[in-house]
Amino acid sequence: MSNIVRIPAAATLPAAVGDYQAQNNLLYAFGLWGMQAYPLDLANNKVVKGAIFNVGGVLYKASSDETITGTPSNYVKLTPISAGAQCSAAYVANLSGVSWSDTYNGYVDVSGNLYLFDELLAVKNGAITTPKTFIGRIGQAVPHGSQTITSGSGNFTVPAGVYSIKVTLIGGGGGGGGTVSGNSAGGAGGGGGGISMATLSVTPGQTISYSVGAAGSAGAATAAGGNGGDTTFTGVTTATGGGGGSPSTPPGAAGSGNFGSRGAGTPGGGSTGGTGGSGGRGGTINVPGSAAPVGGGGGGAGLNSQPGGAGGSGIIFVEW
Repeated sequence: MSNIVRIPAAATLPAAVGDYQAQNNLLYAFGLWGMQAYPLDLANNKVVKGAIFNVGGVLYKASSDETITGTPSNYVKLTPISAGAQCSAAYVANLSGVSWSDTYNGYVDVSGNLYLFDELLAVKNGAITTPKTFIGRIGQAVPHGSQTITSGSGNFTVPAGVYSIKVTLIGGGGGGGGTVSGNSAGGAGGGGGGISMATLSVTPGQTISYSVGAAGSAGAATAAGGNGGDTTFTGVTTATGGGGGSPSTPPGAAGSGNFGSRGAGTPGGGSTGGTGGSGGRGGTINVPGSAAPVGGGGGGAGLNSQPGGAGGSGIIFVEW
């Protein structure tokens, strides 16, 4: 007969024990403070009275201290017995065949038996790779790094041990406008791409789609510059591309985002083309507008049928 007994289905649990597995994986370091580790007391080979478990969707509690059978180790297996009315507690030598279950929020085998252990110790011993419970994660060294994505579309894969990322998006800058022959004004600069930022909650191994906005093309002589492309990352507000500048006075509009734009292009004037928003310089007589850096608008062309400058491509910064 076991002291780990089934809780009636009608019973409700207080919120404090809702995440039973986080509770069950408290570090044994509590013993250093003269406190008894909960829910296991491996020094005395027992499951502690009052511990609550979910085994295959059925709730159990230790009505009294329960002796753990078998050769002592770092891992304890709970197995339903007596037609599921009780659970036995036994030591196992390793975690072979054990994996995390999101459904039951615990470590189980193919038969649904629940395993209790110190997650951090299991990581150190190579028994598991990444802690799944809150207690395990806060005790693990948090990895830090970054990734810069400069072009194309694809999926970002969250690194092992990472649960939060900061993402910055910049849209592509608009191209600067070319000039019309005989026009007294230079081409207008392209608008800068918008900027968006967000911090996302993620899980290790999760894939998140993204697309980097392309640079707006330079306006040929007498033509407007192309619009910059939008930069996207799932979960973050799109950073739109800047507008292309015209061959005369209307400047390229600034792109938008949740953090702000990088400025509109400026109109052409006199012998100098418009300057792109946070981007390239306008050309003078017989000189094209200059290309822009990341997310900036291309410079407007100078006089006498010159082309504008290309906008700057968008970019994505991911930090953790």
